[in-house]
Amino acid sequence: MFQKQALENGIVLTPQEITNFTNSVGGFGNIWTYHVQGVGADTIFKDDTSMISCSYSTSNVSQSHSVLLSNGRVPSEKWRIASKLQLMCQTIDPSSLAYKISPTVHASYRLREKATIEAEIRFDVVNTLDDVSGHTRNLCDAALIGISH
Repeated sequence: MFQKQALENGIVLTPQEITNFTNSVGGFGNIWTYHVQGVGADTIFKDDTSMISCSYSTSNVSQSHSVLLSNGRVPSEKWRIASKLQLMCQTIDPSSLAYKISPTVHASYRLREKATIEAEIRFDVVNTLDDVSGHTRNLCDAALIGISH
């Protein structure tokens, strides 16, 4: 299809350009995801809700494993505090491997019936290894998000 469009625009693609284009936009085929989740009450604190979620995805070009642990609680009538920890490992095109760790804390305070102040702090740590180039890349990112509505 792209070759026909290129010819209609007066562009003749070389075999290398055709290969590069096909590899860059080729389909991934089916993506299969398996997911399991468990939810419990009064697990860590009195009147809290906790969740553990595990997933595995696979396709022709990638695989990922993820675990998410979260806990939420309402310590008083106007406050809600939630925390989560996500661990993820992803393999892309067998030569690249990435690990990600993301702890997050979210708090909200209800000022009145239709007004709430929320804040979220998240810290992401990503470590990527590329076997082809031999490069390792580390990325740390922190975010403080304040929302009012």
